[in-house]
Amino acid sequence: MLEILLLLAAACTAGALNAVAGGGSFLTLPALVFSGVPPVMANATGTVALFPGYIASAWGFREDLAPPPGLTLRAVMGLSLVGGALGALLLLATPDATFRRVVPWLLLAATALFALGACRTLGVDSENAPQRGQFLPDSPPHSGTMGQEDGKKWAAAAHSQPTAPKSDWLLGPRLRPAARPDATAHAVTPAARLRAQAGVLAVAAYGGYFNGGLGILLLALFGLLGQTRLHAANGLKNLVSALLTAIAVLIYAAGGLVAWPQALAMMLAATAGGYGGARLARRIPAPWLRAGIVATGLVMAGLFFWRG
Repeated sequence: MLEILLLLAAACTAGALNAVAGGGSFLTLPALVFSGVPPVMANATGTVALFPGYIASAWGFREDLAPPPGLTLRAVMGLSLVGGALGALLLLATPDATFRRVVPWLLLAATALFALGACRTLGVDSENAPQRGQFLPDSPPHSGTMGQEDGKKWAAAAHSQPTAPKSDWLLGPRLRPAARPDATAHAVTPAARLRAQAGVLAVAAYGGYFNGGLGILLLALFGLLGQTRLHAANGLKNLVSALLTAIAVLIYAAGGLVAWPQALAMMLAATAGGYGGARLARRIPAPWLRAGIVATGLVMAGLFFWRG
């Protein structure tokens, strides 16, 4: 009973942590190892357990989804599936001893990248101006609450935006993407687009291999690619995590790496934690959220080094 409660608590907290900052696998992996599951199998089983949580948290951020400059949402989805499959196949061939040695270094590198790069670009735009990935309503605010100058600003921003369908299964009804200054000021070069695609593919492969710290690495990547809104990056992070995990789960299952009784018991808890964490994250100020992401990564890396 104690082991069951530990697994459920770890899965619920991990689902919420993945939605907010990433790193939920750090909780599920030790919990599974403590219950007697070998490290490589524990990593695969924990990934399976968190899969519904990724879906729930991606849905919780559906209003904020926006790809970084140089990529389309379709391209990000395709690269996530390919990278997740490559990483999962690599895990099948990795011995437990090698897996233990490489994990803390991967986590430390991901955290350092986020701290040095993404924190300078994510969430720095003004809350009152149209931003990359921000969504504006189809109609202006009520005239009684808006002055003449505010009305002119709203009209100029709305007029500069490209038209979009009134309904979208990902973004919801009656939402229109705001203008993207970087896209209108200068075109993304083919070399920059190729680098962006290679980055998403590499991080997706990492997620299919280990998954721990995946959210931190994805946020760092999207920040460096020019996504300036933290919640937009968070929504895309959860979508990418769900897709690469989906293909990785199929490969793990085919390779016999999943402890199904533990995985199934943790799925429901991770789903509840993932959706609740996503809704909570949208209410947290961006500076607090960024600080929490960095702290989470440092703690994760330090404890993995300590465990040896």
